Amino acid sequence: MRFLIFCLLSACFMIVAAPTKATTQGLQTVLKENSKDIEKPSRRKVAVVIDTLFASGADGVPAFLKRWRDKEVWLRKEDGVFFFGPDARGDIELTDIDTGQTVGSASSRDLKQVKPNSGVRAVIGAALVRFQLSDSDPTVRATALDTLERDADATQLQPLRSSIETETDPDLKARKERLERLLTISFGETAPERIEAIRYFEDDLGIDVRAALNPLLATTRAVAADLPSDTNIARTLRVGDDIERHAAHVQLAEAGLAPAPIEVSDRNAALAENASDGQVAGIALSWRLIFFSKATCRVSARWLLMCASVPG
Repeated sequence: MRFLIFCLLSACFMIVAAPTKATTQGLQTVLKENSKDIEKPSRRKVAVVIDTLFASGADGVPAFLKRWRDKEVWLRKEDGVFFFGPDARGDIELTDIDTGQTVGSASSRDLKQVKPNSGVRAVIGAALVRFQLSDSDPTVRATALDTLERDADATQLQPLRSSIETETDPDLKARKERLERLLTISFGETAPERIEAIRYFEDDLGIDVRAALNPLLATTRAVAADLPSDTNIARTLRVGDDIERHAAHVQLAEAGLAPAPIEVSDRNAALAENASDGQVAGIALSWRLIFFSKATCRVSARWLLMCASVPG
């Protein structure tokens, strides 16, 4: 009877524990599966790689991202195994990525240093901030906030909001709430949401508030065949009143809505080249003698230039 009970308990344990064993894998295994994109990362693909690392459930992903960003990841050429190691030359002391234990050293000639470019490092850093915001160390959380206060984007708004609920430090929580409102002004999904965030700072003249509001007040001049319905249009311009005719023509041409304007020098050259019997394309020309002044042309006033122009 005791043996039967023991077997039943063992069976229950195996049923519960088996899924955990099946879904857990070391970080090294995941890195090898994505070796090419980690060894030679591109800004276009690195976000997918980062998502894959987190989705794997492997331990140590945030630590790996930090070392990857800081160029402290090495690949052993012989077998494709990744290690942590200093950004240096000569003999590199290697650390096992899964255990954190030092496993010896190797010549940098036998290794390949993984060196992401600045664009890739920026993406890695942004992903890392998401986890630093909820780190158990308040110093790390404060550093993450410093990073976001200097340069944040729309992808970091939701992680910031999530971290506010679990923040235990009153000062850090106040900073997170203020930053969340500032980022909502810039990246909120709806107009009411952004308006509510703006009202939060009523009578607040902080530099960070002004920095968030200034882009909302800026205008950009644009042209369109039809006025777009989904754009906040400050006003329309009348040619000749609000904008000079030539400037309007240039902007239309740059947008592909009009042919490029012809420079005066090119026009005159074309007239002179195509003039025949006092006409160009059947239009009579008026010939004028123009004296070049000595002051402007640095030549004798006796020199003459014959120029052609269309009458009127």
